Order: sequence, then structure tokens, then C-alpha cells
Amino acid sequence: LMRDIRKDGQASIMVCASQRGLNDDEAAALLLSLWRVSDPEFKHSMKHGLGTAGQLQEALSLSEAMGFDVYSALKLFETDGSSAASSVMSDASSDHDLTVSVLELSNNSLTSRLFSNQIAKTAFQKFCNLRVVKLAWNAFGDEVVEFFSNLVNPKRNGYHGKMELEWIDLCGNRITDRCLQSLSKLIVACKSSLKHIDISHNSIHGIAIPIAEIIDEAGLHLNVFKAESCDFGQKQTEVLLAVLTNIKNRIVQRKPRAKQIYLGGNELGGTGLQAACLAVGASPGLHCLDMHDAMFCIPPSIVEAQLSMALDARKKLSTHHKLS
Repeated sequence: LMRDIRKDGQASIMVCASQRGLNDDEAAALLLSLWRVSDPEFKHSMKHGLGTAGQLQEALSLSEAMGFDVYSALKLFETDGSSAASSVMSDASSDHDLTVSVLELSNNSLTSRLFSNQIAKTAFQKFCNLRVVKLAWNAFGDEVVEFFSNLVNPKRNGYHGKMELEWIDLCGNRITDRCLQSLSKLIVACKSSLKHIDISHNSIHGIAIPIAEIIDEAGLHLNVFKAESCDFGQKQTEVLLAVLTNIKNRIVQRKPRAKQIYLGGNELGGTGLQAACLAVGASPGLHCLDMHDAMFCIPPSIVEAQLSMALDARKKLSTHHKLS
């Protein structure tokens, strides 16, 4: 855990717990610890014996009833007095208004069971200033998309304020086509703040075109869009490329929908290649187009020739960013 105390006195907590081998119980305990130091109501109630302490006990009891060993796991984060975690936890009695802004739990052993835990649900509801969520390479399934889709909905009961996510990384989480409705709601709810989406290495080949349409309709302008190795066919990759590069009727619009586009490991046909080369040659706002391991359904010589022409065209732009 890292702290960044801003000039206005607000302290932001950035939680980086990737590749720690955390299970669902331990992740729930970590969320509980973060809730305890970031929720002013909780700190006040602990000092004065008011309602939130009772709510905590109720949440703990519910979690225990669901088979979560939160009590034991909590010791991992609070017993070592020299740990960074303990240093952050000590701020529970400080005057700083703590908030969790970054949560990184990638490459652990987490499942959808975590989101059935009352502790996790309550903690996330308090993290209204959460901006970056990195949950790559776990086994959450479609439930993770549904969970965050509900979380960013400002009309739900018991939630104060709207969570405006900027970065969502759900790479390699066993997500399927069934997440379409939840993913759509998530994108639309965060359309004014969202800058980075990574849904790579998931079995979502059937929702590529609907997602492209939602991105276009919502008017997103992302820094990064990643959907690598998602089993997209030629048509799906073509539509995504056209939307993300903002090409309509073979004309490049003013700004691409994403400055950096990663669609490697999917199929790319002749029309898709033409769209990619058109964007490379005529879109100064495109910073990166990554199609590594793409399954080209056209001869390599044609790919090389068209790309060479596109790069030559890009050099002639009056203003352009370096393209990778």
C-alpha cells in the first residue's frame, strides 16, 4: 500500500497486491482493512461506539456464515508492525481524509466468490473515489463485470456519490459473451471518465460488434483499448478497427476512439487491413496499432506493401505523433 497526500490534505491509497497468491478470504480481509481506514463514518463510529461498528459486526457475521475466514486472514495485514500496510492503517486515527484510488489485485487466485462476500460489497460501496481497477488473470468470470456495472450505477441503494472509473483491466478472467449487458452498462456509466479498457484473453468473440457500437454511440475517447486473443473473426476485427480508429465511409474522422489499439491474436482480412492502413496513414491521433500474432487471411507480400504505403502517407502529415 502506498500513500499520496495531496495539497488539500486528502490522502490517496494505492493498493498494489498483484502476484501475491491471495485467495478470496485474504482479499476480503484486505478490503475490510481498507474500508476501516477510508470510511470517515466507520472511524467516527469506532471512536464513539455508533452504528457503523455494528454494521461491521453484521457484515463479518454474514461473511463467516458464507464460509469466509476473514478473521484469520485479517491478521496477514495487521500483525506486522513494520509493514507498509500497518503504516497506512495507522492513519485511521489521523485527520487526513483517506480514499482508495487504485486497487490492483492481478495474478492472484481470486474467484467470483469474493463478490458474494458482504465485506467486499460494503467496502467497494465506500470506495467512491476508486479510479483504477486492475484485476487481470484471476478467475472471476462474468460476475466481475456485473459487480462493477452495479457499482458504478449511482442510483443503487446505500451508495453515496458516483464512482467514475478511468482504468478497468479484466484481462484473462474467463469472461464470456453473457457479460454483454453488464459491460455495456459499465461503459456507458463511465463514458466521461473511462480512458483504459483491457478485456483481452477472454472468450467474447460474439460481442465484438455490439461493444464497438456502444463505444461509438457513447462517444468514448480512450487512451488504450485492448482486446487481444478474443477469438474475433475477420468481420468482428474489421468493425472494431473502424470504430476505434473512427473511420466512417473510408474517411478518417478528427480523432480516433482510442489512441492505442491492441487487437493482436485475432483474425484480420483484406478489408480490415485496409482500415488499419488507412488509419495509420491518415490519423495523426493514432499513437499505437498492435496487431501482433494476428491471423492474416491474405498473402504477406500484400500486407507488407499496404503497410509500407500507409507509413509513407503518414510521413506526409503536417502534424503527427510517432507511431509504434
